[in-house]
Amino acid sequence: MSQRGITGRVVAQFDAPEGRTRLAHLACVAPLKVAKPFPRPDGSLHICLMDVSPGLLAGDFYDLQWHLESGAHALITHQGFMRVHPSNNAPTTHHQTISVANGALLEYEAAPILLYKDAALRAQTTIAVEQGGTLILSEIICSGRTGHSESFAFDSYQGHLQATYNNELVAWNSTDLRPQLHNLLARGMWDGNTHWATILIIAQNADKALLEALRAELRTIESNAPENNPLRGGVGLFPHAVTITLLGQRAYDLEQAAQRLRTQAQQTLKSHTHS
Repeated sequence: MSQRGITGRVVAQFDAPEGRTRLAHLACVAPLKVAKPFPRPDGSLHICLMDVSPGLLAGDFYDLQWHLESGAHALITHQGFMRVHPSNNAPTTHHQTISVANGALLEYEAAPILLYKDAALRAQTTIAVEQGGTLILSEIICSGRTGHSESFAFDSYQGHLQATYNNELVAWNSTDLRPQLHNLLARGMWDGNTHWATILIIAQNADKALLEALRAELRTIESNAPENNPLRGGVGLFPHAVTITLLGQRAYDLEQAAQRLRTQAQQTLKSHTHS
Protein backbone atom coordinates (compact mmCIF):
# COMPACT_ATOMS: atom_id res chain seq x y z
CA MET A 1 0.00 0.00 0.00
CA SER A 2 1.45 3.39 -0.99
CA GLN A 3 1.07 6.49 1.09
CA ARG A 4 1.85 10.08 0.20
CA GLY A 5 3.26 12.22 2.97
CA ILE A 6 4.34 15.83 3.30
CA THR A 7 7.19 17.68 1.61
CA GLY A 8 9.50 19.78 3.75
CA ARG A 9 12.14 21.98 2.15
CA VAL A 10 14.93 24.40 3.05
CA VAL A 11 16.90 26.38 0.46
CA ALA A 12 19.64 28.58 1.95
CA GLN A 13 22.30 30.68 0.26
CA PHE A 14 25.18 32.34 2.10
CA ASP A 15 27.50 35.09 0.92
CA ALA A 16 30.08 37.45 2.46
CA PRO A 17 30.03 40.78 0.60
CA GLU A 18 32.02 42.68 3.26
CA GLY A 19 33.95 39.84 4.87
CA ARG A 20 31.10 38.84 7.19
CA THR A 21 28.84 35.97 6.24
CA ARG A 22 25.14 36.63 5.85
CA LEU A 23 22.11 34.57 4.90
CA ALA A 24 21.48 36.07 1.47
CA HIS A 25 18.47 33.89 0.64
CA LEU A 26 16.29 31.55 2.68
CA ALA A 27 13.13 29.69 1.70
CA CYS A 28 11.48 27.14 3.99
CA VAL A 29 8.50 24.83 3.59
CA ALA A 30 6.98 23.51 6.84
CA PRO A 31 7.63 21.57 8.93
CA LEU A 32 11.25 22.61 8.37
CA LYS A 33 12.48 26.05 9.40
CA VAL A 34 15.67 27.85 10.35
CA ALA A 35 16.07 29.73 13.63
CA LYS A 36 17.35 33.30 13.70
CA PRO A 37 21.00 33.26 12.51
CA PHE A 38 23.75 33.85 15.06
CA PRO A 39 26.72 35.95 13.84
CA ARG A 40 30.03 34.67 15.26
CA PRO A 41 33.04 36.77 16.33
CA ASP A 42 35.16 35.46 13.44
CA GLY A 43 32.67 36.76 10.88
CA SER A 44 31.04 33.40 10.21
CA LEU A 45 27.35 32.64 10.65
CA HIS A 46 25.68 29.91 12.74
CA ILE A 47 22.21 28.68 11.84
CA CYS A 48 20.12 25.97 13.50
CA LEU A 49 17.80 23.76 11.45
CA MET A 50 14.51 22.97 13.18
CA ASP A 51 11.72 20.46 12.49
CA VAL A 52 8.40 21.34 14.14
CA SER A 53 6.89 17.93 13.33
CA PRO A 54 7.30 14.63 15.22
CA GLY A 55 9.71 13.54 12.47
CA LEU A 56 9.58 11.80 9.11
CA LEU A 57 6.37 9.80 8.71
CA ALA A 58 5.49 7.31 5.98
CA GLY A 59 5.84 8.83 2.52
CA ASP A 60 7.40 12.11 3.70
CA PHE A 61 10.02 13.86 1.57
CA TYR A 62 12.59 16.33 2.88
CA ASP A 63 14.74 18.42 0.53
CA LEU A 64 17.65 20.45 1.94
CA GLN A 65 19.78 22.75 -0.21
CA TRP A 66 22.81 24.61 1.17
CA HIS A 67 24.81 26.95 -1.08
CA LEU A 68 27.87 28.93 -0.01
CA GLU A 69 29.25 31.65 -2.25
CA SER A 70 32.91 32.68 -2.33
CA GLY A 71 34.27 33.75 1.07
CA ALA A 72 31.24 32.64 3.09
CA HIS A 73 31.74 30.65 6.31
CA ALA A 74 28.71 28.95 7.83
CA LEU A 75 28.08 26.55 10.70
CA ILE A 76 24.88 24.52 10.40
CA THR A 77 23.62 22.60 13.43
CA HIS A 78 20.34 20.91 14.38
CA GLN A 79 17.69 21.17 17.05
CA GLY A 80 17.55 17.45 17.76
CA PHE A 81 17.28 14.03 16.18
CA MET A 82 15.80 13.36 12.77
CA ARG A 83 13.23 10.76 13.82
CA VAL A 84 12.12 8.31 11.15
CA HIS A 85 8.82 6.66 12.09
CA PRO A 86 7.41 3.32 10.82
CA SER A 87 7.34 3.64 7.05
CA ASN A 88 8.02 0.21 5.56
CA ASN A 89 4.86 0.51 3.41
CA ALA A 90 5.87 3.96 2.11
CA PRO A 91 9.58 4.77 2.60
CA THR A 92 10.59 8.28 3.65
CA THR A 93 13.02 10.26 1.51
CA HIS A 94 15.73 12.73 2.52
CA HIS A 95 17.56 14.61 -0.25
CA GLN A 96 20.39 17.01 0.39
CA THR A 97 22.39 19.22 -1.99
CA ILE A 98 25.50 21.11 -0.88
CA SER A 99 27.65 23.49 -2.92
CA VAL A 100 30.73 25.30 -1.57
CA ALA A 101 32.45 27.96 -3.68
CA ASN A 102 36.11 28.97 -3.77
CA GLY A 103 37.26 30.38 -0.42
CA ALA A 104 34.08 29.28 1.39
CA LEU A 105 33.89 26.99 4.42
CA LEU A 106 30.89 24.95 5.53
CA GLU A 107 30.85 23.20 8.90
CA TYR A 108 27.82 20.95 8.96
CA GLU A 109 26.69 18.94 11.98
CA ALA A 110 23.77 16.96 10.55
CA ALA A 111 20.97 15.79 12.84
CA PRO A 112 21.48 12.22 14.10
CA ILE A 113 19.17 9.86 12.23
CA LEU A 114 17.02 7.84 14.65
CA LEU A 115 15.44 4.83 12.96
CA TYR A 116 12.28 3.67 14.73
CA LYS A 117 10.89 0.17 14.46
CA ASP A 118 9.80 -0.56 10.84
CA ALA A 119 11.35 2.71 9.62
CA ALA A 120 12.44 2.85 5.97
CA LEU A 121 14.62 5.76 4.86
CA ARG A 122 16.08 6.61 1.46
CA ALA A 123 18.79 9.28 1.84
CA GLN A 124 20.79 10.97 -0.88
CA THR A 125 23.48 13.64 -0.49
CA THR A 126 25.14 15.40 -3.41
CA ILE A 127 28.14 17.64 -2.69
CA ALA A 128 30.10 19.94 -5.00
CA VAL A 129 33.11 21.81 -3.60
CA GLU A 130 34.94 24.24 -5.87
CA GLN A 131 38.73 24.47 -5.85
CA GLY A 132 39.71 26.41 -2.73
CA GLY A 133 36.48 25.58 -0.90
CA THR A 134 36.25 23.51 2.29
CA LEU A 135 33.58 21.21 3.72
CA ILE A 136 33.55 19.55 7.16
CA LEU A 137 30.48 17.32 7.48
CA SER A 138 29.47 14.87 10.23
CA GLU A 139 26.53 12.46 10.30
CA ILE A 140 25.29 9.88 12.82
CA ILE A 141 22.98 6.91 12.32
CA CYS A 142 21.25 5.40 15.37
CA SER A 143 20.05 1.81 15.07
CA GLY A 144 16.87 2.60 17.02
CA ARG A 145 15.54 3.60 20.41
CA THR A 146 17.84 1.39 22.43
CA GLY A 147 15.94 2.14 25.64
CA HIS A 148 12.83 0.64 24.05
CA SER A 149 14.61 -2.51 22.80
CA GLU A 150 14.37 -1.25 19.23
CA SER A 151 17.98 -1.71 18.18
CA PHE A 152 18.08 -2.83 14.54
CA ALA A 153 14.30 -3.18 14.42
CA PHE A 154 14.05 -0.74 11.49
CA ASP A 155 13.05 -1.98 8.05
CA SER A 156 15.80 -0.47 5.91
CA TYR A 157 18.22 2.39 5.43
CA GLN A 158 19.55 3.15 1.97
CA GLY A 159 22.01 6.02 1.78
CA HIS A 160 23.97 7.38 -1.17
CA LEU A 161 26.61 10.11 -1.03
CA GLN A 162 28.54 11.59 -3.93
CA ALA A 163 31.07 14.40 -3.51
CA THR A 164 33.24 16.23 -6.01
CA TYR A 165 36.12 18.65 -5.60
CA ASN A 166 36.89 20.90 -8.55
CA ASN A 167 34.51 18.71 -10.60
CA GLU A 168 36.44 15.53 -9.77
CA LEU A 169 34.91 12.71 -7.74
CA VAL A 170 36.57 12.50 -4.30
CA ALA A 171 34.02 10.55 -2.24
CA TRP A 172 31.33 8.06 -3.14
CA ASN A 173 29.45 5.87 -0.71
CA SER A 174 26.43 3.61 -1.04
CA THR A 175 24.96 2.03 2.10
CA ASP A 176 22.17 -0.54 2.25
CA LEU A 177 21.21 -1.65 5.77
CA ARG A 178 18.52 -4.30 6.14
CA PRO A 179 18.53 -5.93 9.59
CA GLN A 180 16.26 -8.74 8.39
CA LEU A 181 18.84 -9.76 5.77
CA HIS A 182 22.15 -8.69 7.31
CA ASN A 183 23.68 -9.37 10.71
CA LEU A 184 24.62 -5.77 11.41
CA LEU A 185 26.16 -6.65 14.78
CA ALA A 186 28.77 -8.90 13.15
CA ARG A 187 32.45 -8.06 12.76
CA GLY A 188 33.02 -6.04 9.65
CA MET A 189 29.61 -4.44 10.15
CA TRP A 190 28.72 -2.53 13.33
CA ASP A 191 30.73 -4.98 15.46
CA GLY A 192 28.32 -5.05 18.40
CA ASN A 193 27.74 -1.28 18.40
CA THR A 194 24.43 0.55 18.00
CA HIS A 195 25.55 3.96 16.66
CA TRP A 196 27.62 4.81 13.60
CA ALA A 197 29.15 8.19 12.72
CA THR A 198 30.93 9.40 9.62
CA ILE A 199 32.91 12.60 9.13
CA LEU A 200 33.91 13.89 5.71
CA ILE A 201 36.48 16.63 5.18
CA ILE A 202 37.01 18.00 1.68
CA ALA A 203 39.69 20.64 1.11
CA GLN A 204 42.56 21.64 -1.13
CA ASN A 205 45.09 20.67 1.56
CA ALA A 206 43.41 17.52 2.87
CA ASP A 207 46.66 15.57 2.97
CA LYS A 208 48.76 13.17 5.02
CA ALA A 209 49.43 15.82 7.68
CA LEU A 210 45.68 16.21 8.23
CA LEU A 211 45.29 12.44 8.28
CA GLU A 212 47.94 12.06 10.99
CA ALA A 213 46.51 14.91 13.10
CA LEU A 214 43.03 13.38 12.99
CA ARG A 215 44.37 9.90 13.66
CA ALA A 216 46.19 11.15 16.77
CA GLU A 217 43.05 12.94 18.00
CA LEU A 218 40.98 9.81 17.36
CA ARG A 219 43.39 7.66 19.39
CA THR A 220 43.10 10.14 22.28
CA ILE A 221 39.31 10.00 22.08
CA GLU A 222 39.35 6.20 22.06
CA SER A 223 41.73 5.95 25.02
CA ASN A 224 39.67 8.40 27.10
CA ALA A 225 36.31 6.74 26.41
CA PRO A 226 34.76 4.92 29.41
CA GLU A 227 35.07 1.15 29.45
CA ASN A 228 31.29 0.68 29.45
CA ASN A 229 30.88 2.96 26.39
CA PRO A 230 33.97 2.44 24.22
CA LEU A 231 34.48 4.25 20.93
CA ARG A 232 36.26 2.75 17.94
CA GLY A 233 37.12 4.33 14.63
CA GLY A 234 39.36 4.69 11.63
CA VAL A 235 40.62 7.40 9.28
CA GLY A 236 41.09 7.22 5.52
CA LEU A 237 42.81 9.54 3.04
CA PHE A 238 41.75 10.23 -0.54
CA PRO A 239 42.72 12.99 -2.99
CA HIS A 240 41.44 16.23 -1.39
CA ALA A 241 39.35 14.28 1.13
CA VAL A 242 39.65 12.60 4.53
CA THR A 243 36.97 10.31 5.95
CA ILE A 244 36.48 9.16 9.53
CA THR A 245 34.24 6.34 10.74
CA LEU A 246 33.24 6.01 14.41
CA LEU A 247 31.29 3.29 16.20
CA GLY A 248 29.81 3.54 19.67
CA GLN A 249 26.84 2.94 21.95
CA ARG A 250 25.41 6.45 22.40
CA ALA A 251 24.69 9.35 20.06
CA TYR A 252 25.94 11.85 22.64
CA ASP A 253 29.39 10.23 22.78
CA LEU A 254 29.69 10.25 19.01
CA GLU A 255 28.52 13.87 18.79
CA GLN A 256 31.19 14.95 21.29
CA ALA A 257 33.86 12.95 19.48
CA ALA A 258 32.78 14.34 16.10
CA GLN A 259 32.94 17.88 17.45
CA ARG A 260 36.51 17.36 18.63
CA LEU A 261 37.52 15.87 15.28
CA ARG A 262 35.87 18.68 13.31
CA THR A 263 37.69 21.24 15.47
CA GLN A 264 40.99 19.43 14.96
CA ALA A 265 40.40 19.32 11.22
CA GLN A 266 39.68 23.03 11.04
CA GLN A 267 42.72 23.94 13.15
CA THR A 268 45.02 21.75 11.05
CA LEU A 269 43.68 23.09 7.76
CA LYS A 270 44.05 26.67 9.03
CA SER A 271 47.66 26.06 10.08
CA HIS A 272 48.38 24.66 6.61
CA THR A 273 46.95 27.80 5.03
CA HIS A 274 49.11 30.11 7.14
CA SER A 275 52.31 28.07 6.89
